Amino acid sequence: MFFVTLKKYRAAVAELATLSDELARSQEIIDGKTRAFNELMEAAQDGLRELSRVTTELHTAKMEVAAARQSAASAGRNAQFTPEQLRTLLQLCHPDKHGGKESAVKMTKHINALRG
Repeated sequence: MFFVTLKKYRAAVAELATLSDELARSQEIIDGKTRAFNELMEAAQDGLRELSRVTTELHTAKMEVAAARQSAASAGRNAQFTPEQLRTLLQLCHPDKHGGKESAVKMTKHINALRG
């Protein structure tokens, strides 16, 4: 009877060792998956921070463009040119008279914008 009990004890110890090894391997797998998950989370957080920064820059740029447009419109309304003066200015700086120079094109567009 003592022999049967010792035999069962040794079998239980062997099974316990096997289970312990399996548990250690499972824990290694879990640890690896946890590290990979944490790395993905850090990358996602970096991406969100970058998205936030770019969104802020875009918003700032939109505000600057709106302010510039408002300033340009305000400057155009404040100009005190009569329609005849604008026509004369347009004739003087028209691109056809200046070989199509970019500055003449820009001024012609600006004058036309003032004319409405």
